[in-house]
Amino acid sequence: MTISSILAISDPTEATDGFADTMLGVARIFDAELTLALLAPAPVAGERAYPKHLTTQRFNELVEAKEKRLWSVARKENCEVRIFVDLVDAALSAMVRQSRCHDMLLVGPIDTFADAELHRMLLQKLLLLSGKPILLLPPAGLEGRPRRLAVGWDGMREVTRALDCALTLCASDAEIDLISVLPLTAPPTLRTPAEDMCTRLQERNLSARQSLARAEHASVAATLLAQAVAGNADLIILGGFGHSPIRESVFGGVTDEVIRNRHTTPILIVH
Repeated sequence: MTISSILAISDPTEATDGFADTMLGVARIFDAELTLALLAPAPVAGERAYPKHLTTQRFNELVEAKEKRLWSVARKENCEVRIFVDLVDAALSAMVRQSRCHDMLLVGPIDTFADAELHRMLLQKLLLLSGKPILLLPPAGLEGRPRRLAVGWDGMREVTRALDCALTLCASDAEIDLISVLPLTAPPTLRTPAEDMCTRLQERNLSARQSLARAEHASVAATLLAQAVAGNADLIILGGFGHSPIRESVFGGVTDEVIRNRHTTPILIVH
C-alpha cells in the first residue's frame, strides 16, 4: 500500500489552527497529496450543538473564518480544501464517503477539537465505515518515517491489517515490538500470541521481537501504551474495535480508551 493521498480533518474552531502545519509535515514525510477537511455540524434548535451551546450566528462566524484560514494554508501549499457543513449525522456520513477516496486519514488529538464528543463520534464513524487507516497524531506530530514500532498484538484481523499498513509507512531499518498484554491471572505459557508473527517478520529480514506485559492495576490500553512509551516507540499500532463499539463504550475497551484520552506518541489504528 502506497500513501499518496491524505485527508486531514479539523473542526471549525481555532483549536485546530496550529495543527495544520503538523498535518502538512506528515504529508511531506510520505510525499503525499494533502486535502484539508473541515467538519462543521450545524446547530439545530433543541438539539446538541458541537461545541455545546453554539448559536447559529456564532457557528456561521466560526465556519466562515475557519474556511478562510484553511484556504490561506491551501493556496500556499497547493492543497485542496473540502467543507462538510450539515446536520451532525449527515456531515459525518459525508466525511466518511470522502475518506474512502484517500489512502490515510489524519486526526489530531482530543485537544485539537473544541468538542470531545464530536472527536469521538468522528473517529468511531471513520474506523467502522471508512475502510482506511487512521493516524492519530499527538501535538508534536510525526518527525519522520517511524523506526520503532510498538504493536498491540492479539492476533486478530484488525491488528493484522494495521501492521500490514504500518510496514508500508515505516523506515526500512524499523524495529518492531509485538506486545501481548495478558491479564494478571493468565497462566504462564511457553508461547506468546505474537511468536508466530514475529518469526514471519524475521523471515522477511525485518527486526522483530515479542514482548509480554501483564495488566495488573491498569487497563489493557494503559498497560500497552505505557510499555510502548517506555520503549521509546515512534509509532503505536492498534487494531480498532475488535469488539463492537457499543460494548466497548459500555464495558470499556482498548479502542474506546485510546479515542477518549490524550496521547504523546502517534497511533495508527485500523478496523
